[in-house]
Amino acid sequence: MKLRSRLSLATASITILVSLSIGAASILTAERSEISKLDSIMESLLSQILNSENPLGEAFYYSQELSIPLAVALLPAGGELTLLTEPVGTFEKLPSPAELDQAKARGIEISGETPYRIRTFQLPDREYIIIATSLGDVQAMRSKNIQTLFGFILVAVILGVLLILFFIRRDISKIEVLVDSATKISEGDSLVEIQPSSGDSEVDRLSLALNKMVTSLQNAVSIEKESASRMQEFLGDASHELRTPLTVIKGYVELLSKAQLVDPEQSARAYSRLSSEIERMEILIRDLLLLAELGQKTPEFNEEVNLSELVLTQVNDLKALDSMRKIESMISGEIYLNGSRLHLQQMLANAFGNIRRHTPSDAPVQISLTSTNGKIDLAIEDGGPGLPTRAYVEGRQHFQRFDKSRSRDTGGSGLGMSIMSGIISEHGGSIELGVSKLGGLLLEITLPA
Repeated sequence: MKLRSRLSLATASITILVSLSIGAASILTAERSEISKLDSIMESLLSQILNSENPLGEAFYYSQELSIPLAVALLPAGGELTLLTEPVGTFEKLPSPAELDQAKARGIEISGETPYRIRTFQLPDREYIIIATSLGDVQAMRSKNIQTLFGFILVAVILGVLLILFFIRRDISKIEVLVDSATKISEGDSLVEIQPSSGDSEVDRLSLALNKMVTSLQNAVSIEKESASRMQEFLGDASHELRTPLTVIKGYVELLSKAQLVDPEQSARAYSRLSSEIERMEILIRDLLLLAELGQKTPEFNEEVNLSELVLTQVNDLKALDSMRKIESMISGEIYLNGSRLHLQQMLANAFGNIRRHTPSDAPVQISLTSTNGKIDLAIEDGGPGLPTRAYVEGRQHFQRFDKSRSRDTGGSGLGMSIMSGIISEHGGSIELGVSKLGGLLLEITLPA
């Protein structure tokens, strides 16, 4: 059963129960009030004939003066009932002796097709004067009140259901939308959009919470797909990069094992080539392990690292190794951040190593390190050939692709940029690529201070 139907049923049930309770209490109270009024009139009549010398005559006389019709009858002991006035009750069932005795003190109802109420006065010779009034009007009033009650209940139920549906229709509609959205999500649709509500009801808060949950789910799915894609690319690239030196090593091993390189100079060249390829494999494996570590480990840094010192060290090394290169640096002193000194050294070594490998020895370089508003900005520019045009458009998510094309022939693993990006992300920073005003590559690195 749908929520709308359950709420309508609950509203109708509560309305019926409350209306029946109040209506029944009102009908009983009204009926008792009428009976009490009749008892009061008969009591008044009895009080007037109580000390009269002719109580029967007085009863007949005063009964004609009252505001309600009363029947006065005489019932001798063991005799027949004698009516002194026109009956307003049927008297089809005579009171029992016990009821006659009880009626002397209070009003007694005598049941029948048309019930009536009596009071009695006992004469000295064991005769009873019976004062009676019909309860037909009371019965008719009760029936009319019951009909009115049921009519009121019907109207109240209809109005109650309409009002509850009017006030909750907005929430019901939202719940139905949420149910449909949840169904689609359970069926694998990750593109479901739940519009957030602006109200403050429970349904609005539920809608907002589900919207956040769906957004998080969609982000998680997107990240998972991207991660799977990167992992697939990572495995393909790793196998490709490892296959190349392995092929070279295998070829030279076969040559050496078959003694086909008898010339000492050829043998020395072969051993040198083997050593070079093995070293290349070691570098590649080291970089792959570092890259995998950066992608899986949740960083917990408890070390204050002097970034100014690390950058200045790299600048001095570059000056010493490339004495012909024009290097301009503007490094603010004593810039610290919470991080891994070893990883930050690796990141800077990759950045400056790329300059040495991919730019001419006389290409100018500019380095800037500043800290403002809780952010550390490191800019490294070179006057080299730069990157392919698509690299600036695709951005950091494709570092690995264009970095390999630059590094394969220069002894690197092809993962330098990817490692840099991983280390910077590990420290909560970001890296952007651009065209340097010197004509080459501009690295803009931002880290939290």
